Amino acid sequence: MNLFLKELKFNRKSLIIWSAALVVLVYACIIKFDTIAQMGSSVTDVFNSLPKIAKAIFGIADYDIMTIGGYFCMTCYYVVIVLAIHAIMLGSGILSKEQKDRTSEFLMAKPISRNKVITAKLLACIVNILVVNVLTTVTFALLMSKYGNMNISIIETMAATLLLQFLFLCIGLLVSVLRKKEKGAGGTAALVVFVMFFIALFIDMTDNLDFLKVLTPFKYFEAQQLVFGSGFQGIYFILSSVIIVGALIITYAEYNRRDLTV
Repeated sequence: MNLFLKELKFNRKSLIIWSAALVVLVYACIIKFDTIAQMGSSVTDVFNSLPKIAKAIFGIADYDIMTIGGYFCMTCYYVVIVLAIHAIMLGSGILSKEQKDRTSEFLMAKPISRNKVITAKLLACIVNILVVNVLTTVTFALLMSKYGNMNISIIETMAATLLLQFLFLCIGLLVSVLRKKEKGAGGTAALVVFVMFFIALFIDMTDNLDFLKVLTPFKYFEAQQLVFGSGFQGIYFILSSVIIVGALIITYAEYNRRDLTV
C-alpha cells in the first residue's frame, strides 16, 4: 500500500498536467461547433472536396460533422491519440524509472516481492488512467449537454477508450521490461504509438486493407462505429483482452528475471 501511495504521489504532477491538457483539448474542440454549424453547407462542401488522404489525416470519416454526433466523432479522433500516448508513456516509465534513477536496489531490499512491486505500480497507473478518462468524459458530457442527449454515446465511446488506454498501458509495461537499456523505453513506447497510428491512417486512406485493423488498436473501437455503427465488436474486445493479459504475463515474468541496475 505504501508503494502504491508513493507512486500516486510521484505521478500527481503529471496527472494534473495530462488531465488539464485533455480538458482544454475537449473544450477547445467543442466550443468551435457553434461556429462551424453556423457556416452551414459551405463547410460540408469544403470537407467533401478534400482528397481521401486529407480526410484521413484530419479524422474525417463517412459522417456529417455538421451534426453534433459527427463532430463528437471527429473530436474523439484527437482525444484518443492523446489518451493513448499518455497511457503508453505512463506504462513504459513506471518500471524503468527505478532503473534510471538507480533506486531499484533499495526497492528490492525491502520486504516486498517483485510481483507486489509490479502490482502496486500497475494499480497506480490504473488510477491515473481512470482519473484522466473520467475527467475527459465529464468534460464531454457538460459541454455537449446543450446540443441534446448524447450521454449514452459519450459513455459508450469513453468506456471503449478506457479499454484502449489499458491496452496501451500494458504495451508500455511490456516495452519497459523488454528494453535492455531503461533510458530508451520512453522513445520506444512513443514509436509504437506512432507506428500503430500510421497503420490506422494508411487503412483510412485505402479501400481494401481492412484486414490490417488487427495490427492497430486505434481501429478496434472507433467513435463513428460506436455512435453510428453496430457498436462494440466482440472480436476486438477479445483481441484487446488477449493482448492485455499476454502483455501482463510477460511483464511479470520478465521483471522477475531482470537483473538489477545499481
